[in-house]
Amino acid sequence: MKSIIATSKYLFDRVFDKYSIEEADDRCFISILDEDEESAIDTDSDNFLQVRMWDIERDVKNLDGIKYRKPPDDALKSIIDFVYKHRDTQTFIVHCSLGVSRSGAVAEYIRDKYYDDVNQQKFNEDNKFILPNKYIKTRLAELDNQLNKQ
Repeated sequence: MKSIIATSKYLFDRVFDKYSIEEADDRCFISILDEDEESAIDTDSDNFLQVRMWDIERDVKNLDGIKYRKPPDDALKSIIDFVYKHRDTQTFIVHCSLGVSRSGAVAEYIRDKYYDDVNQQKFNEDNKFILPNKYIKTRLAELDNQLNKQ
């Protein structure tokens, strides 16, 4: 059964480092950072994906134009591709700043995609504080459907 955990960057950075990620052949990691945030982990390990996106559902503009842009499709597609590539992996650990919204959306996307392979009770226990970003969750499903039809 697959295990999917959404967590905060604070906890993630205290439990995992470059070496523990590179040595974990039974787990995959998705790191979601703000677009202007520095990464604490520098690895090109096959089981680690890092994307950058804001936790918003529509572009935020100021007088100079777009200040913050909604999560871009290319970042979301990289998540879809990564999850598909690692579909046989039993554990996915996803983090964002607080482990609530962006990582919650990705965790639910993975859960929904592999619903029959996930212990739903354990998923709910492990992720009881998530409040998934609706735009990210919906857009991941839409893009996944488009990619699977091609």
